[in-house]
Amino acid sequence: MQDDDLPPRPLQEPPEQTEGFARSLGELAGASVWIVFFLAVAGGLFYLVLRATH
Repeated sequence: MQDDDLPPRPLQEPPEQTEGFARSLGELAGASVWIVFFLAVAGGLFYLVLRATH
């Protein structure tokens, strides 16, 4: 029973670090998606304004 309890413990410690790393990557990815979306919308509106004025 003790041998079965020992292997999972080292396996449980690294996922916490990888989860935090993945979480930060997810936040960065989410932020970049919003930035790209905002830039695309702003660029589209700017293009429409240029087309309308010229």
